[in-house]
Amino acid sequence: MASFLAGCGDDSSSHPPASTDDPSASTASEDSGLDGSTTSGADESSASGDESGDPSLADFSRASPELVEFAIGTGLGLRTSDAYSAIMQGEVHGEATQGQCPIRDYIGDTMTLTGTGCTTDDGYTYDGMVSAQNAITLRDLLGSPTYDVSRPMVLQFDALSIARPGGGRAFEGRVEQSSPMAEHYTSHSTLAADYGTRRSIEDLEASCTLVDGERQCTITSGSAMIDGLGEFSIRGMIGSANARFFGWLELVGQQTLRVDLDAVDAGCHPYAIDGELAGEVCVSSPEPPPLTLDLGYGAGCLDEQLRLEGYVDADVDAMSMEVLGPQMVTPLRTPLTNPTPTADGQWAWSAIASIDGIPWSCDELGETTFRLIARLDGERACDAWGPAASAAPADCADW
Repeated sequence: MASFLAGCGDDSSSHPPASTDDPSASTASEDSGLDGSTTSGADESSASGDESGDPSLADFSRASPELVEFAIGTGLGLRTSDAYSAIMQGEVHGEATQGQCPIRDYIGDTMTLTGTGCTTDDGYTYDGMVSAQNAITLRDLLGSPTYDVSRPMVLQFDALSIARPGGGRAFEGRVEQSSPMAEHYTSHSTLAADYGTRRSIEDLEASCTLVDGERQCTITSGSAMIDGLGEFSIRGMIGSANARFFGWLELVGQQTLRVDLDAVDAGCHPYAIDGELAGEVCVSSPEPPPLTLDLGYGAGCLDEQLRLEGYVDADVDAMSMEVLGPQMVTPLRTPLTNPTPTADGQWAWSAIASIDGIPWSCDELGETTFRLIARLDGERACDAWGPAASAAPADCADW
């Protein structure tokens, strides 16, 4: 993905307490996406904002909830994400119009979209241009990748605008990333974004690590300016995974606005202004992330007894095994016990299943389906093996 924080959309909303001063108003951005961020250092100290009263600096204490929401989204890198998602949207329309609206060209590792004021059948009007060099584009997703992870990615926006009934967005500037997809990379966004009712200019840098789908970024340098709010610097350590943010973010203007991304309730994170709780912003998925575990199983017969074993890469709360033989209508469910750590970092659970009165014998072991279910903090993860494994219910539901 482009920029540095992928996986979380800007379907955000801000909810200040009733006592918060809300002198201004207007609607938030029309649609958004997933990346970017920066500031003047990653020191986690909550220093207070600039007390000089400089009117050019953002006054978060008097800003409307919509402006606060937009500022936080900018700090999280969502403007850069929006710019990248605009490229993908333009590519989809280009594909649907045989490369004519917008005009789409591929030359080597560079894809260019050019809008000529054309309007698609579903009402999107394109103007301006963007080039994406060594980026992950629709061509890479639908066919063989053309990007090189050892080379930088550059997105150049030249007055690219996408308008549609009810809203639109436009971008000017540049996004550079040291690699389009690497375990470690840096990102730099010098971008102006215009949503009609919200406009911003940012200069954001970050250093990121991506491991097992979890992205962690340290904001290394950056600032932003939002029309109607003012200028502020940005700092923080921000992670994202499973459509959720974690870590912390600070915006420093006349006051310091700090978002505790580790605290989340129904997708909303609390924020404070100069240490005083001021509201919450909803930028994460309201659903808890799915439980993902590496599971394995073992089963065998000894003296006409069925021994079951389950293996998992975490210290879970409980495990059970379901056995479904070729003559069985419903599976035999057996709780596993005696969790024991193994030398390779796994946990082994086991049990002897009671097969008395069950239409199953050890001769049918090779025709039997096994499903292992692990439980941790109220969530379940499961996997199945055997001839009926593909018919196992989704989301670890009962057969």
